[in-house]
Amino acid sequence: MPRPDPRSPRLPDDFPTAPDRPDPAPAEGEAAWPGGSLLGRPGPLDREVLWWLLLGLASLAVLGLYLLRLPGAGGSGALNVDRAIFSSVSAVTLTGLRQVIDAAPGAGGSDGQLLVPLTLLGLTLGASFVTLAAAGLPACRVLGMSHSAKRVCAAAGVLVVGGTLLGSLGLWNGARSYLDALVQAASAVGNSGVFWGRLPRGDGWQTQVVLLPLSVLGGLGLPVVLDLYDRATGRTTSLLPHTKLVLGLSAAAYGVGAVLLLAFDERFASLLWGGLTGGGWTPADGRALRSLVVDASVLSLNARSGGFPLEPGTLAALPRAAGWVLTLLMAAGPGPAGTGGGLKLTTLYLLGTAARRGADGERQPPECGFALLWAMGFAGVVGVGLAGLLWAAPEVPGDRLLALAVSATSNSGLAHDAIVQVKVPLMILAGMMVLGRVLPILLLWRMADRVDHAETVVG
Repeated sequence: MPRPDPRSPRLPDDFPTAPDRPDPAPAEGEAAWPGGSLLGRPGPLDREVLWWLLLGLASLAVLGLYLLRLPGAGGSGALNVDRAIFSSVSAVTLTGLRQVIDAAPGAGGSDGQLLVPLTLLGLTLGASFVTLAAAGLPACRVLGMSHSAKRVCAAAGVLVVGGTLLGSLGLWNGARSYLDALVQAASAVGNSGVFWGRLPRGDGWQTQVVLLPLSVLGGLGLPVVLDLYDRATGRTTSLLPHTKLVLGLSAAAYGVGAVLLLAFDERFASLLWGGLTGGGWTPADGRALRSLVVDASVLSLNARSGGFPLEPGTLAALPRAAGWVLTLLMAAGPGPAGTGGGLKLTTLYLLGTAARRGADGERQPPECGFALLWAMGFAGVVGVGLAGLLWAAPEVPGDRLLALAVSATSNSGLAHDAIVQVKVPLMILAGMMVLGRVLPILLLWRMADRVDHAETVVG
């Protein structure tokens, strides 16, 4: 009997099933979908699985709070409750917003300074796995990928643990300990700006070969990674439309983002125009142009995924106009059902598709409604959070608070500076980070309940 296509949302016509015959039981060692069958159209997802996964995230946050409150976590003593809550939530939501701590990152392997990096490593690894599993299960169902729940969760574990171990080998050198390298590699896979130790420069080979590729891989989403693996191993004969769409949108977002960052950077325009009208460029001008191009390339990827404060191209170093472009890139985010945050590229694509179809008088597919719902939710969280930050931190310029609000809601982690505010602003940002991480997961599960099959997903 021919083996059914593992991506097909239905069983083959010649599969011997009777109307009153139950779905075939999973093979030994395989786990069926929560609430559905292994083969054919999975049934409704079991919401209990979702609540257990969300409980896992909450438990990680509580564990992080406990560990960061222990003596030594803040250098001279335990972190205050508000700062410990913020740090734990920032790690568990895979955001990575930084605050000033006495035990500043620098020597992860030193005696007495192991508590914080080990805590950050554990929280990042656990949160990355739970996030991938919680988003990957409903996304694979909507896309018609009949992988078992066990296979989806195993893929999430392999991506997180395997990417961390492989990445740490490339980052481990004399400038950082192996623990530092593990934390940075785990954060790259998790699209989290959390780090410990000295980060490589943005124009360094470790950033180009290790950090950014791992960030992109985690940001593509678990369905895309599974589909690429299935195609590479011959399990399927072609890529899903969703995979092709995410890969194309990711490449387009990277190119457009880099071009816009350069176009709105007056330093680049001044150097370029000066060379064109002045008879050429000096060697110093050439090095400056190269540095600006590399920074734009790194930021175009880093803003939508990793969120690392990579020197020299940081948010604080950008001209004001280019900083607004970077804020838009943070809001856009990477692909859905991955470790990245933000609106997601497929959401923007579906909104554009809905506008075009609406102008032509065509009926809208249901996924366009979910895209609009998430766009409205994202804007609402940013708007309400920004109003709270303007009230709680009036000494900070408004444009910086807007960038901070977008960074927190999109779980990007980029900011102009390390956060020095305490109490109310930290709690507002913590709430925004939680909503930015949890709402897309809830939306994906709702989509899996209401949509039989879709070409792509949001959230």
